[in-house]
Amino acid sequence: MSEPQPIGDLDRSGWSDEEKIAYFTGEWPLGFLVRDLHRMFRMQLKERVEKHGVSVGMWSYLWALYEEDGLSQHELARRVKLVGPSVVAAINQMEKRGLAERRRSQTDRRVVHVYLTQKAWDLRPALLSEGAGLVERAVRYLGNSEIQLLCSLLNRARHGASSE
Repeated sequence: MSEPQPIGDLDRSGWSDEEKIAYFTGEWPLGFLVRDLHRMFRMQLKERVEKHGVSVGMWSYLWALYEEDGLSQHELARRVKLVGPSVVAAINQMEKRGLAERRRSQTDRRVVHVYLTQKAWDLRPALLSEGAGLVERAVRYLGNSEIQLLCSLLNRARHGASSE
């Protein structure tokens, strides 16, 4: 991820702790707003995808495998930013529901790849439509340029949070 270009006044080095606390937890509690929005998204997504036989916990894995099917279990875990036991449990559930299958690597028998089944591929349009409908509902009071700005700003904040 490349370093975003600065916009506006980013120099807050002279701020006191009280000013920072008031600014970042007062009128604009960014952490709360992001967490609250995430929880709302997750709850509504859960309702939407469960009617297709998919748990909300599977969503990230399906999304990653729709982007690139046949990822190694290790790479899949890295992409969804979760660790071993959670990944194993999710893949087990996906296998039980007929959505995924594990296959050993032909070149390195220690490596296990995860592939989506035809059932999972057949669900893709409906699941993506459910996700898109959820986002469309969430941004219904924003103009197109505001949506672009929001995504840009959230990506910049994400970059800032992930850098040291």
